[in-house]
Amino acid sequence: MVITNWTATGKFFDLLYGDRRVLRRARLNREHVARLVEQNEALYRVFLDRTDSAAGRADVLESASFRRRIGHPLQLKFDERITPTDGLHICRVERR
Repeated sequence: MVITNWTATGKFFDLLYGDRRVLRRARLNREHVARLVEQNEALYRVFLDRTDSAAGRADVLESASFRRRIGHPLQLKFDERITPTDGLHICRVERR
């Protein structure tokens, strides 16, 4: 199961690459995440940060706010700048 900033990542999630449930960050709050962590063996947060537009920069700020709001520790799995304006961040959401 994957939580993502869908506007930036949606086109990259294709069922051809595996069956997974993709959840949009914008539709989740702290309580949703707490339930998901308890009910699932693996929950990942996958965010693509794009800074090439005002909308992209606003999305980066929302991703940072979401991380603070969910209240669960994150185990970093991948964190890399892909292009000068795009960074990919993958973390496993851990139980408290």
